[in-house]
Amino acid sequence: MVNKSTRMDSSLLRFYNLSSNANSKSDYSYLGIFYKNDTNPGKPFWIANRNNPITDNSGVLVIDQTGKLMITYIGGRASLELYSGQSGPEVSAVLQDNGNLVLKQGIT
Repeated sequence: MVNKSTRMDSSLLRFYNLSSNANSKSDYSYLGIFYKNDTNPGKPFWIANRNNPITDNSGVLVIDQTGKLMITYIGGRASLELYSGQSGPEVSAVLQDNGNLVLKQGIT
């Protein structure tokens, strides 16, 4: 769960580097959701910022003061907005067992 005062630490929702060549490391990172029993290691089934890669490894998933789900990072732009439908002081993000990432009003 992510809320305004915590950082998500999960092997299923994580930042990763994407490279077309296994021998090279990409300078771009993405936020992805991965299968729990991964038959394709390193391949997410959902990518949050597919068209907006982060130019370094400084990405952090946060909920800002207005309830927006954001990726913040040092390089490039200061933040990337993922979702802004919920608002209020107690918005949290939950990665459900079925793989859905949902924002909820109130900490659960």
